[in-house]
Amino acid sequence: MNDRSSADAAFFLSESTEADGGIETEEVVSEEKKVVSLTVAEAGDLLGNISERSSQTLKHFAVGQPVPLEDLVGQGKPYKNYVELKRSFVGAVNRRLRTVSGNRNAALFSSDRDQTLIKVKLKTAQSLRRIFAMPDPLPLMEYCDQQGQELAPSHPQCQVLAQKLEEAWQAIDSTKLPEDGFECFAAVLRHFVDRGFELFARSMKTWDQDTDTPGYEIHTVDDPHMVIENWRTEHGSVELFVGLPGDSSTLAQPKI
Repeated sequence: MNDRSSADAAFFLSESTEADGGIETEEVVSEEKKVVSLTVAEAGDLLGNISERSSQTLKHFAVGQPVPLEDLVGQGKPYKNYVELKRSFVGAVNRRLRTVSGNRNAALFSSDRDQTLIKVKLKTAQSLRRIFAMPDPLPLMEYCDQQGQELAPSHPQCQVLAQKLEEAWQAIDSTKLPEDGFECFAAVLRHFVDRGFELFARSMKTWDQDTDTPGYEIHTVDDPHMVIENWRTEHGSVELFVGLPGDSSTLAQPKI
């Protein structure tokens, strides 16, 4: 298990843990908890020590995207209110995690500042998918046209590109992706380039003062692996996208 980065805030207040089968002794959190990443083996150990309801709820997190609280709490949802979510799910799972791992500072969940979205580490989501035998989902994509202007994912051209990307994505083993965001982004781009997609670079060329919008320039990349490597180490202002060979009409950028 790896400790969280400083950007993650553990999702907890006090953990009066209530397992689905009964109320356990209250544990008031007095130390800073650290969000950890689970290997496949560790995820299996955890799932073997929590309730079926908690296990089913963890499937929401296995997708790998932040889960809105509103998807978990309310009428017809897994938990009737925020208090029950904290006690019967977050608290119960974290308590079992600490028992299984032997790390009393471990926590599984982090949240945004307003605590409206809850997530687990990318590696944890990947490990949970292996345990649940769930396919790896295509990362969220941002799309643009050949002028560099944003396109909605529902646009027909975006859906065509997304289908091609989805097919290529099935060949990836997401458990081997780096956990660092920059490294992961670079690895995903390399994966698509190696499967025949073309790499494009978008840079800001002008700024329209009247409309307060940028004007972009899109150009193809001759040596994609070198450009990805340079971007990975330098984090320059150029944005990298992938598209179908010889077609810059619709481009996609993984949101990682």
